[in-house]
Amino acid sequence: MESEWLQPGEVLEIRDDTAAQVFLREVGLLERFPENRGGEPVMAVVVDAEHATHAIVATYFAGHPERKDNGHAVFCFPKSKFTPQDVDTYIGVLRKSGNVTVEGWSPQPGWRC
Repeated sequence: MESEWLQPGEVLEIRDDTAAQVFLREVGLLERFPENRGGEPVMAVVVDAEHATHAIVATYFAGHPERKDNGHAVFCFPKSKFTPQDVDTYIGVLRKSGNVTVEGWSPQPGWRC
């Protein structure tokens, strides 16, 4: 799905939970996050590498005592400047942070543009 937020060749980073949810709803990714029922801190990562111009990596943090440490964030990699391996490296860094689930990512040798 196209988005007014995404400009070809430009990185997009959204750290504000409300803005991230608006973006994720617009591109159809918000409902792909698993429901968190509390407990220990977790991070869920949802990836859309099928977008025409960007690989979209969205995160959801939950279970942290401080409200500011919970919520959604989005990082969009323009396919014209980043390789699937670059995205895989970024996701690998996210995985090292602890209790993380990743959905929708299978590194490919090249983008399907």
